[in-house]
Amino acid sequence: MPVKRRTFIKNAATAALCGHLPAGSRAAEAKRIAFGGIRIECSTYSRIRSRLEDFTVRRGQALADDPAYRPLKNYPYPFQPTLIASAVPGGPVERKTYETLKGEFLHRINDLLPLDGLYLAMHDAMFVEDMQDADGDWIASARSVVGNDCLITASFDLHGSLSRRTIDTLDMLAAYRTAPHIDYVETTQRACDMLVHCLDQHIRPSMVWAPIPVLMPGERSSTLYDPAKRLWAQLPAMNAEPDFPLSEIVETSRGRS
Repeated sequence: MPVKRRTFIKNAATAALCGHLPAGSRAAEAKRIAFGGIRIECSTYSRIRSRLEDFTVRRGQALADDPAYRPLKNYPYPFQPTLIASAVPGGPVERKTYETLKGEFLHRINDLLPLDGLYLAMHDAMFVEDMQDADGDWIASARSVVGNDCLITASFDLHGSLSRRTIDTLDMLAAYRTAPHIDYVETTQRACDMLVHCLDQHIRPSMVWAPIPVLMPGERSSTLYDPAKRLWAQLPAMNAEPDFPLSEIVETSRGRS
């Protein structure tokens, strides 16, 4: 008898959450957490390039004081700011610009090592010259610096294009539940709530990736109207299920074909 997709995701995720961090980790100490990222939505085939001057880059204390990330100050552990680069939708990111921003981001992370956790503020629709999976590259590069013992969480746009590389690199993720996007702060909090919870409970979560063969036109993706309104409205109840305490981890089981 075929297994229903949601049942499979629930059972697999629940089992995955039983994994714990190594007993010799820095669990008993104050947790060291950093945050940063890059956010842009690109039109892959545009002839216009998104360059460094098109990005707003917030660093250090200026980033920590940004209203969008002030809720991070409410956690029991300090979230150390690195760099977040953001730009309005545009053409492909110039390769030199991407490498410059990524290089500074990785340098800032390296200066904060060792880290117990990392929060990445992403969009997941970035296209860089001569790269097929720029968001995945950014995330994997961060992993290469912080190491495998560090838990990484991320937040995304609800219609981004998650790659297998992204899924294999992250420990957990969250995505917007509204389009137009009015829940940016709430999404950041969900992503970081999971991270802090897992660090406190010594949990090493895993994700289940279940690409769903559905293509929804942009004009039908607004959560003000059906079918998107009905689909995303189901998520709070799923999160409330007592046997599925971290369902947000698999909430956005989206992927590229």
